[in-house]
Amino acid sequence: MDTIEKKSLKFISFFESCKIKGKIRYCIYFTAISFLLSMSTIALAPIDEGSAPIRVSFFSAVIFAPIFETFLFQALPFSIARRLNFNVWSKLMVMTVPFAILHYHNGVVSIVNALFGGLILGASFIVWEKDSYRDAFIVLTAIHGLHNLVVEGIIRGLSFLVDFI
Repeated sequence: MDTIEKKSLKFISFFESCKIKGKIRYCIYFTAISFLLSMSTIALAPIDEGSAPIRVSFFSAVIFAPIFETFLFQALPFSIARRLNFNVWSKLMVMTVPFAILHYHNGVVSIVNALFGGLILGASFIVWEKDSYRDAFIVLTAIHGLHNLVVEGIIRGLSFLVDFI
């Protein structure tokens, strides 16, 4: 086994050890980690004065995007990678890199942030899929949705403060 694969398995084992706390704690824990890793992107995000109404933005960011992106960037690539007998590192990359590229909206900083988020989501999918595909999908959608809820709330809050000042 090569060094990259050993490190990948060690990385996955960390996620596996957090799983014993249950789905809700796991989701909260990794939402917090992904949020902390994304603080630089939030600070650099432009405040869009012409943004969509809150209801549309909420539905899109917190409900639709997590479901769609979990299917397109974690579930589908994982299924293909598993059928092709990819190792853990390759599975993580197949799930993470396209997810990161999709999030290019604020430049390279967003891609780096999405790489961290994609690694969290990819590792979580690998860990939870061992129990069931359904559990993996639900956990990932919850982590992604909660992350987007927090980020959307902060960006909306900053927008409100800029308008207020």
